[in-house]
Amino acid sequence: HDSMSIADPLASTDILSAELIQKRLIHDVKTAKNFEQKCLQNKIKCQLPETQRYALELATEKGSSSWLNALPLEKYNFQLNKSEFRDGLCLRYSWEPKNTPSKCSCGEKFSVTHCLHCPKGGYTIIRHNEIRNCFGNLLQEVCHDIQLEPMLQPLDDETFEKKPTTSRTKRD
Repeated sequence: HDSMSIADPLASTDILSAELIQKRLIHDVKTAKNFEQKCLQNKIKCQLPETQRYALELATEKGSSSWLNALPLEKYNFQLNKSEFRDGLCLRYSWEPKNTPSKCSCGEKFSVTHCLHCPKGGYTIIRHNEIRNCFGNLLQEVCHDIQLEPMLQPLDDETFEKKPTTSRTKRD
């Protein structure tokens, strides 16, 4: 139907006016299709739960797919293994990642929201360190006296006895 209405003006004797009419018709057809797609998109969005609707809105924002198009440069730690890529997609669309623990190390029920905010789980520190390292690497390209915070020694299954500090003791 659309191709017939677009081709009809070409049968006209005046080629210049036929081209103008054809351009207008093509524009009208594209506009109508875009409108139909927007209506269908809104209809689908309305049927989604609020969390998925929010995730979809975030995923369709300008620039939100840039991590999918980034070159996997090892120098900048842009390479992702299969599970990291899968977890990234889960976070993008508010899906529950696979193989997650049932409880956080702090004792709370594990969820993506909790692990991103729990100070004991380490993800807050990891996000801080990623930003720190990225910023430090960029500064090192223009400055020569930049040093990153040194890493602390990891705790290898070490535990510390919790004692209240009610009285002051003299340290040697």
